[in-house]
Amino acid sequence: MNRLAKRRVLLAWAAASLAAAVVSLIVLLGSHHEHPGSFEVAVDLVVGLSFAASGVIAWARRPENNTGRLLLVVGFTWFLGLLGAANDAVVSTIGRLPGTWISSYFGAHVGEQQYLYAAVFIALVMGACLPLYYYREAILRRFHRKPRPRDGGENAVGGRQSP
Repeated sequence: MNRLAKRRVLLAWAAASLAAAVVSLIVLLGSHHEHPGSFEVAVDLVVGLSFAASGVIAWARRPENNTGRLLLVVGFTWFLGLLGAANDAVVSTIGRLPGTWISSYFGAHVGEQQYLYAAVFIALVMGACLPLYYYREAILRRFHRKPRPRDGGENAVGGRQSP
């Protein structure tokens, strides 16, 4: 790959990280259930963009070293985690997955270089989550049934209706 092509690839990754930051900002500001303050939003954007910018710079300076690519992945994962504030259930779940997986499983098995177990774990979690998502309406209906009146009539307070 010549120098111009390498520069284009790096600019494309930089533009993609800026686009991810904009999408994350839109999701955070449009969220109905999470209302982050302006300081929290600024910190999230600065941290994600710092990882992405560091990754692009490291990749440009030492393309043979994978540190730059790893920093880019961390930046994109940071922005992916911000999608947890989305109003859509699927997007929100996707946004919450990286933090959950990293904190619960990878610390134990990747430290021992058991990558196959990590891949199997991801497949099992996805296999369990997809049917739950598919049948979510029936599951929610089951838990949100209307209570029946105790006396069997329309007036549950007095027991009998007045004439």
